[in-house]
Amino acid sequence: MGLADLVTALIVGSRRGAAYSPMPFGVTRFHSGGYLSRTLTGNANVEAILDRLRERGPLLAPGLFTKEFLDRMALRFSFAPVRASKGANIPHLASKYPGLRRFALNGVSRLPPRFYRARVALTFIVLCPFDVLPALWNRLLGSAVVLLLLRLRGQGAYPPARSRGANSAQLESRMPVNEKTRQ
Repeated sequence: MGLADLVTALIVGSRRGAAYSPMPFGVTRFHSGGYLSRTLTGNANVEAILDRLRERGPLLAPGLFTKEFLDRMALRFSFAPVRASKGANIPHLASKYPGLRRFALNGVSRLPPRFYRARVALTFIVLCPFDVLPALWNRLLGSAVVLLLLRLRGQGAYPPARSRGANSAQLESRMPVNEKTRQ
């Protein structure tokens, strides 16, 4: 999913409602040279996208593109290149913010580059503190609750657990008939 897909999904969800699925429908891969990779490598690209969102968003969906939403989206979009670069551009990002946020980002940037996961996680907490609890809920607790409820209803787990050394023929033999016809 690219940034345009995300914004489109938000607009559609704000107009018609949204649905939650505990299981992924697809996988997004970050490929060097791909559209998302090229978008996130330049901070100017992200700034240009944010400028267009501020300009066109309120015209497309005024109930969604409020000042608070746009401010939070700017922080989220500013975090995206940090994640894509594994924390390499934190010092540049710190220069954009005043006060405590700048101080915290400068502190995070002093961590050695080999701790890039910690650098990225801490940058997320500094830039998007409003997303920390929802991220934990949706990724850990929310999906665990939904999966537990599915098991209690007898619907089991999806995808089926893969035994060690299982090949594709063995996996297909364990698939329900309706799953085989979808493929």
